[in-house]
Amino acid sequence: MKFEEKHKNFPTIKRQDNIIRPGDIFVTWAPHIFNRAISYIQKFRSPDGKGRFGHAGFFISSDGLSFEALWKVQEYDFFVKHHEHFVIIARHKYITRRNFNIAYEKIKEKHNNKMYPVYRLLFHLFQFSTKFLSKSSGVCSEITGELLYNLEFWNWYKGATPDNVHDWMCNQWDFNIEIPFAGWVNINKYR
Repeated sequence: MKFEEKHKNFPTIKRQDNIIRPGDIFVTWAPHIFNRAISYIQKFRSPDGKGRFGHAGFFISSDGLSFEALWKVQEYDFFVKHHEHFVIIARHKYITRRNFNIAYEKIKEKHNNKMYPVYRLLFHLFQFSTKFLSKSSGVCSEITGELLYNLEFWNWYKGATPDNVHDWMCNQWDFNIEIPFAGWVNINKYR
């Protein structure tokens, strides 16, 4: 069964829902070839053999402004960039506005306005190479992992995949993580 069919009855998020908070982490699924290629490759590295989500990022404001590595690492309007994508949003109970701002400023200073390092995706075929060959800006999941590292929720981030971020979000043993939303992003439906 296709992903779209399996998840068609999930709810839709819109900007007015006021679900998002700064520091929330998200992973997305989209039917693009690029997303599917990332999902396919990360299945080989995943401990559970799954890798459905091909992108990760985090929110910097409650109105949907996100920081992510798309073709350029910068702030984006989440509701425009992820129109009709499936998303899971996670929130750690101990992210405060103050510790998020400190962690985010470090990331913004290091990565903002850099080009997406497409060649780094090839390093993800060989896990050991992602840890050593990481002088450039990271891919989307590495930057998201770096936020979690700066917040002291992760002890690594180089070589992180969207599946690693998803597995952290859905860890049934970490009672400090909640999922405020899982479903579709569709802004045109509500205009």
